[in-house]
Amino acid sequence: MAGGEPVASFFAALAEILPDDVCIVTDCGLHQVLARKYLSIRRPRGLIVPTDFQSMGFGLPAAIGIKLTRPSTPVVAIVGDGGLAMTAMELGTAVRENIPLTVIVFSDGKLGMIRLYQLEKSGEEHAVDLHVPDYEQLANALGVSYCRWEDLIDEQKPEPSSSTVRLIELRLTDSPAIQTLRRSGKRREAIRHLLGPRLTGRLKTWLRR
Repeated sequence: MAGGEPVASFFAALAEILPDDVCIVTDCGLHQVLARKYLSIRRPRGLIVPTDFQSMGFGLPAAIGIKLTRPSTPVVAIVGDGGLAMTAMELGTAVRENIPLTVIVFSDGKLGMIRLYQLEKSGEEHAVDLHVPDYEQLANALGVSYCRWEDLIDEQKPEPSSSTVRLIELRLTDSPAIQTLRRSGKRREAIRHLLGPRLTGRLKTWLRR
């Protein structure tokens, strides 16, 4: 949930304000899955994502590189707070080198994809909490323009791009689907516990036939 609204609504609103020639870059994580599901891409190479043996930290450096090779193209990076924690100082690189781009950070204080896998398997989560910095203070320290997504929409600005480096924070809360996943994971773990590892293994082998 984004500010109390479904994430799909965020992507629909984003599509309305982005120019047709925009290039969107994602990091590795749940936000990438959501972007690939909900975003309508209107031009070739309009969406750049890491693939295969990907790791967090791709999005922001990749966006800088794309902007350098395609200076007339608006570039928007969508990243998770985990990925941004690894590469946030590259915002300072973009400022220093006068590379205008927009970074939208999905801020929920979680390693989202890992958390979903854990909830699906057991209904519990472990070691997925992140320390979320004050992004406004971080932006100010690096000379980056900052705003929250809901403020951007309320002000009805034409697009989240400018001649400067801009950081837009999208604060997220759990959706009802997360709670459903947690409950189903707990049931699955309880069944495995009742059956025991030997019978559970046999059942998995039978189901794969």
